Amino acid sequence: MRVILCTLSLLAICCIGPSFLHAQEPGSVGIIATALGSTSVGVIWHVSSEIAIRPAATVSNNSTNQSTQRPGGPFLTDEDGNQWNVGGEIDLNYYLAHNGALAPYLVVGGGYSAGSTMQDYHERFGGVDSVQTERQTSKIVSFSAGLGVQYVLAGQLHLVAEVTAGYRRTTNTVSGSNSTESNYRNVNGLFHLSGASIGAIFYFK
Repeated sequence: MRVILCTLSLLAICCIGPSFLHAQEPGSVGIIATALGSTSVGVIWHVSSEIAIRPAATVSNNSTNQSTQRPGGPFLTDEDGNQWNVGGEIDLNYYLAHNGALAPYLVVGGGYSAGSTMQDYHERFGGVDSVQTERQTSKIVSFSAGLGVQYVLAGQLHLVAEVTAGYRRTTNTVSGSNSTESNYRNVNGLFHLSGASIGAIFYFK
């Protein structure tokens, strides 16, 4: 996905020229996919020439493995981790210009996601094994706003690029398999720069 989007971005840079097509039309509906700062797949619907609504689904997964063998002794540490997150978001685009191939817009939106992280720790010291599993569940509510630009690459295929900042409230619940480890829950809020995202839109005829 990221390779395709980056390739389309390079093509857009090469194709910017005398072509001035409308970047969006009232009533148009399409599929939008974004990556990098925000990874999502959704639908875009142009309510009018100035306003578009974008509901989307977000999914992410990440797995890690780290092993450490200390020289000079029978000591081994092995750590495995798996993290997934599923959610949804809805954004609203307000176009500042809509009479050319390049259309800047303001974007505001919000989302909700829930996920889980599983960590397995395996230690061996002096021939004795110790295994511990830690599980963390997260619930995230977020709001964001920023600037974007939409470019007509070729007819039904458009490119988008956005920079956003927002507020994220995360609730984490941690539990461990070791009876000596206490379970706990924490809630924190954070204003953050979401970063830059690039994407592509394909409009239906």
